[in-house]
Amino acid sequence: MQQLSKLSRLSKEEWLRRRRRLAVAQNNLFLGGGAINISDSFTAADGTALAGRVSETGGKIWQALGATYTIQSGAAQLASGTLFANVLDAGSANVHVTLKMVTNGNNWLVFRAVDRFNFLLFRISGANVQLYRVEQGVFTSLATANGVAAAGDIFEVDANGFQVSCYRNGAVVPGFSNLAVNYCAQAVKHGIGSGTVGDRVDDFEIIPAENATSTPYPAAIIFWGNSLTYGSGASGPAGRYPNQVIAALSGSYAWTNQGIGGQTTTQMLATQDADSSNQYTSLRPKTGLVIWELRNDIANGGVSAATAYANYATLCQKARDRGFVVVAVTCLPSSGLSDATRATVNANIAANYASFAHALADVAADTTIGQNGQNTNLTYYNADGIHMTDAGYTIVAGLVKTALNAVGIS
Repeated sequence: MQQLSKLSRLSKEEWLRRRRRLAVAQNNLFLGGGAINISDSFTAADGTALAGRVSETGGKIWQALGATYTIQSGAAQLASGTLFANVLDAGSANVHVTLKMVTNGNNWLVFRAVDRFNFLLFRISGANVQLYRVEQGVFTSLATANGVAAAGDIFEVDANGFQVSCYRNGAVVPGFSNLAVNYCAQAVKHGIGSGTVGDRVDDFEIIPAENATSTPYPAAIIFWGNSLTYGSGASGPAGRYPNQVIAALSGSYAWTNQGIGGQTTTQMLATQDADSSNQYTSLRPKTGLVIWELRNDIANGGVSAATAYANYATLCQKARDRGFVVVAVTCLPSSGLSDATRATVNANIAANYASFAHALADVAADTTIGQNGQNTNLTYYNADGIHMTDAGYTIVAGLVKTALNAVGIS
């Protein structure tokens, strides 16, 4: 389908708006990183897979985050894998993204995606529109407007620092202007998604956010780890320790919870280079990285105390060398974990953390949750003796906050 024929169906006002934004993209150097001008009108043969395709301008490759899109009738259509997305790496979190909703079943404009479980989305659902935060796969509504949308609408998101505004057909959606959103504010991938197979979108575009050059990258905090970082056992997102840390800090930070249930330190090492590339930029004044994983490497991976310590120290050291401000965290008592092995690893970390990290949150030294056998206390631990309650995560959050404060993140 020719781009000209698509533009001819737009109103004069919307056509002028899009030309104005294109001019901004061509002339605006974004924080020294070069102009952003990425677009795709999905001109290809029916059945062409979107994943692996190079965008028509900008030279960016579409990546699948659990969803399969194909091109149908000059639009991108969800073929399978609902509730996930396809994205492009724009190299910037501060962007203005535009998308045409060909159908109004359950289409999403996805922005600031870290992975398939952590991103933001502006969606059309029937005649309604919503802005959602997706944190570890849990959808939280940030704004809703009912009865205002239709198939063929042009949706836009302007994400700049911690401010997000959403537009429909060139006008801001009531209640969607300059919303404060700091989750995933460091993420640089943006794209499309849907909850309904057969939904189609068209005319995708990414340019710099309005006034992007005047807004610096915000400081960020990223949390790596296993199910304890994910927050298994908590009553909800607010009870997870990363959420409690962010709530307790006085400053405003872009942040993301990257905890994955069952993940081992060995596995984290294998993906570290790619994860770091997505999450670190020297343009930020500071990026804190809290790394909490030892238990699974020992209990699930079967490694020795020496190997567990070496893996963890290497993980932290590589992150510090990359430029992250690293907070190390010791290992709590846990079902299926040898107390003797845990003690050896924790002693090595406490004695040597300064050689591979900037600060230490020594949860193992805490007299309420960190001593042998205290994982049977149901005030702070779940019945599995591994995961924590909100009260247990509160203690962890306090110790992590103190460590972050020690390195200037307050």
